[in-house]
Amino acid sequence: MHNLKLKILNLLGIIGLVFLFSCDYGIEPLPPESSGFSGRINYTSEWPDSVKRSFLVVFENPLIEPDDFTINNLKYLSREIPLGVQSHNFSSLDSAYIPL
Repeated sequence: MHNLKLKILNLLGIIGLVFLFSCDYGIEPLPPESSGFSGRINYTSEWPDSVKRSFLVVFENPLIEPDDFTINNLKYLSREIPLGVQSHNFSSLDSAYIPL
């Protein structure tokens, strides 16, 4: 009889340990996937001396009139592109002053 009680206690202890270590946060949704865009800009000729700074800029709405060029229409502004490079890789997820 004593041996049976010991086996039951051991079994309950093992079940308790399995339950304790297998339960963490329960069922939770996956983190949202990040969306964005990336690419490479290739420059086909030499940079003019008049260029002092260069950025990749994306607007929410097309620039049809000069009045469309506003901060409210700005959707994405990259970090500064180094002058004189022949190509530049970018990603909206990790290189933006104004993230998507």
